[in-house]
Amino acid sequence: MSPDIAQLEDHRTALTGHCYRMLGSAVDADDAVQETMVRASRSLDRFDGRASLRTWMVRVATNVCLDALASRGRRARPLEEGPMGTFTSRSISDTSTHTEGLFALSCSSRAHVDAMVAKAIAAGGTHAQPPSDHGFMYAWSFYDLDGHHWEVLWMDEAKVDD
Repeated sequence: MSPDIAQLEDHRTALTGHCYRMLGSAVDADDAVQETMVRASRSLDRFDGRASLRTWMVRVATNVCLDALASRGRRARPLEEGPMGTFTSRSISDTSTHTEGLFALSCSSRAHVDAMVAKAIAAGGTHAQPPSDHGFMYAWSFYDLDGHHWEVLWMDEAKVDD
């Protein structure tokens, strides 16, 4: 006995969670689930029952999400849209390939530098350069989730040459 369209709806909640985990957006997940329902209903005659209906639906949803991710361009940043885009007449660089800015943060100690970089990496950032110790200055850098380069440093002013 082949399933009917009403049985597809029984899996909507699970599919929404699956799509949200893949896409990271509730709105995109809802769109993906709707597209999953359309694709699944059109292909229902090809469901052969070798796997459970839920497993088959998750596979369809996975393909929908992968298609959405493949067609998605780089994420638009607030500076590029709306009134924020009027703050500069220059084009906004793609931070996956170019440095848009280098931001420096001064810390009170080497340990504070290490702790700040560790928190940035734990939050999803990536290392930009290994730590560097110049005796009078210690620095470590990372890229944030938008690709911006952050240099975190501590300087012992007593050791700086005049």
